Amino acid sequence: MTIDLRTCPVLLTVVLCAGLAFSGGPDPVGIPPPDTIRRAALADSGTTDFQRNFIPFLPGTGRLCGTVSDARTGKGLPNISVRVPGKEFQGTTLFDGYYVIFNLPPGAYSVRAAGPGFSGVTRKGVRIVPDSATRQNFKLTPAVPKPPPP
Repeated sequence: MTIDLRTCPVLLTVVLCAGLAFSGGPDPVGIPPPDTIRRAALADSGTTDFQRNFIPFLPGTGRLCGTVSDARTGKGLPNISVRVPGKEFQGTTLFDGYYVIFNLPPGAYSVRAAGPGFSGVTRKGVRIVPDSATRQNFKLTPAVPKPPPP
């Protein structure tokens, strides 16, 4: 049985989010390897064949992408929330700190990255341009725990 993922973007999302895409070349149902997905999502110019065929972009919108890393070590931080406060747009970093938020209307936004054990960082004036990617990286510092009351 062959599944055409171009006509079933929900299935593609489930497969990718579940981590079922293989890392070494195309798998039997035709999903590109994860590094191809990241390159396509982070592409700064135009759209790739992968984007046109698999990711449901809304015309005239942009995407926000980048990395969230530990300010001390420089290592990517997984499971960090990156969101646009006051809007419904958000994403979560992958195991290596990469994130992508799709279909942002053009404009300037405040973007916040925060996660357990780290102090959140907000960037103001992040400009989203139609039909392209805006890169915004974050470096988070570990949160200082509050001492217990005496």
